[in-house]
Amino acid sequence: MNKIKEINNIINFRQMKKIVSLTVVALCCLQSCGTKKSIAQKPETNVSITHKEWIVVEIENEKIELSDPKRFPSMTLSDGTVSGHGSCNRFHGPYTLKDNRITFGNIVATKMFCMDTQKTEDKYMKALQKVQRWEYKDNQLCFLDDKNQVVIRFQEKEGE
Repeated sequence: MNKIKEINNIINFRQMKKIVSLTVVALCCLQSCGTKKSIAQKPETNVSITHKEWIVVEIENEKIELSDPKRFPSMTLSDGTVSGHGSCNRFHGPYTLKDNRITFGNIVATKMFCMDTQKTEDKYMKALQKVQRWEYKDNQLCFLDDKNQVVIRFQEKEGE
């Protein structure tokens, strides 16, 4: 009887050892995946976002798809004034920038109607009013709302 108990204890010990080993390996894998992800997504803080032209590539998780690349919405931040192109109309207005916080005041725009791009422009103008902060990561400027959700994603315009 003692031999049977001893054999059962040995088997249980081996099973427990396997379970503990697999758990440690799994935790190490999960930890390393999490670390790589957070490093890749860490925003850069040493970036100037002013005096550059930014092209909108995404508004509220929807990629901008226009047939004419010259019609893509854009913006430039300079000395407290934002100016840009909504895809049809030009716009400008005040903004406040402090550290990674940015807010926009009353933005005024020309009033042309463009059938093919009006929805994109309307969505862009509404999204600008939601912006509370910015971050720069993966070579893109991201404007975020009060829930830290990306509302507008920009790419810096390349030299012509």
